Amino acid sequence: MKNFIILACFSLLCSCATTKRDYSAQRITDKTKTQDALNIAIAKGGFEIKNALRLIVIRGEQEMGKNFLLEKFSSSDENQPFYEKSNTLELLQSFRVEPKEAIMLFEKLKASLSLKQRELAWGIATAFPSAELAVHIEKHLSAAIMVDDLERELVPSMADALAENQLTSSYSIVKQGLFLRNDIGFAQAMIRLNPKKAEKDFLEYLGSIPTEELRQLNLESSNIFLCLELLNFLATRSISPTERYFENLFYFATSRNQSLSEVAMHVIENTSIQYRDHVAQILAGTPNWLQLAYIEKVRNNVTVQAKLLLKQLHTLSSKAHVMSEIDDVLR
Repeated sequence: MKNFIILACFSLLCSCATTKRDYSAQRITDKTKTQDALNIAIAKGGFEIKNALRLIVIRGEQEMGKNFLLEKFSSSDENQPFYEKSNTLELLQSFRVEPKEAIMLFEKLKASLSLKQRELAWGIATAFPSAELAVHIEKHLSAAIMVDDLERELVPSMADALAENQLTSSYSIVKQGLFLRNDIGFAQAMIRLNPKKAEKDFLEYLGSIPTEELRQLNLESSNIFLCLELLNFLATRSISPTERYFENLFYFATSRNQSLSEVAMHVIENTSIQYRDHVAQILAGTPNWLQLAYIEKVRNNVTVQAKLLLKQLHTLSSKAHVMSEIDDVLR
């Protein structure tokens, strides 16, 4: 009798395993049940997402579809493939999710012990921003600060969520993430939250990169794409040379990395249009090797603004070899 029960249980388990549907091998047709269509779309993505949404609209089952996806998203476990979670969120964005529903899902995911599940909460906050959800985000971040657990929250998806929910009061948290994670997502969020503050903070960040690294083709303490993002943003702004870290732009302008050098030169030249005297004074106060390196860069790519800046530097410099190099470029 005992052996029979064990065999029966084993058979039941095998039956459950074999009856688990593989939605990735199926396709949506006009006869596919709505929940099956959503499961297929989650498993396969792409055109099947559009097919599933089309069926739901035709059948007028938007509310049922939304509730199914909300439950699917909140009950997803850590082992579920990321692309399935991404497909679920993409589907969910096609429905009208109320702030209270987004808050419920955000809080449920944030309460999870799984780090991946907790990060999913930021995806919800980004997809469904609202003033009500912003209040809950602020409370969550305040609690994280109180228990000294903020560092774990500093992920790019958090920065995006703060920007989407217009949490300008949390700008300093995003800045902390930029300096800690060196990720472009934080920089983009800072621009959206407070572009004026971002100017100063980007100059500060660029100034934190060791000069020795800029003499190499690649960076170790940061990454080139992030630095290019910051420099390209600064190139679109009216930067004052009185900013504390403005001098660091000359180190980037003389970098061995051509991309960094070109954009930094562009920022300097843009600034010198309005503040040529001040920019020249800053350059004159830098080490001689840096002045000579900058002059050499100008020699390889002479522009009107660069020549005018060198002329002004010539009037300020007391170093014969610096003046001689400028004369050679301007000749």
